Amino acid sequence: MVRLYIIFLEASALVSILIVGLRTASGDVTGALAYLTASALFLTSVLTTREFYSLIRRARFAVYWMRLGTSGTPYGGYVSLYVITSVLFFTADLLKGGYLPLALLLLFKGFFEYLLDRFQADTMAASFLFYTLETGDLESAEIRDPFR
Repeated sequence: MVRLYIIFLEASALVSILIVGLRTASGDVTGALAYLTASALFLTSVLTTREFYSLIRRARFAVYWMRLGTSGTPYGGYVSLYVITSVLFFTADLLKGGYLPLALLLLFKGFFEYLLDRFQADTMAASFLFYTLETGDLESAEIRDPFR
């Protein structure tokens, strides 16, 4: 799922950069700046998600819960912001036009981050259960909360 998200982010960055070129060629500076900002957002997300993916690939499943808890990637933390921003760009598309691709890309980014947040929480729980089974420490699994 993380690999699919990286591919989506790379495609979104490419689409945004292409639209920056088209908007600049047509003389629409405001639209070009909006898409330039979006391309910077997508490129930054590509870099952080690739780093997160390389961190996960090097770890065993039994220690995912420790790695995911300390990774610092706020998947799901900005979902509402992406949805609100996409609604604003849907409105801007109705008023002026040309912002529909950006609104859709931001909406899908929010959707992916919501799914990754759910996936991350489920993976942490499964990894911790696997860790307790592997170590044979079943009694302490009931007492301590590994996510605090």
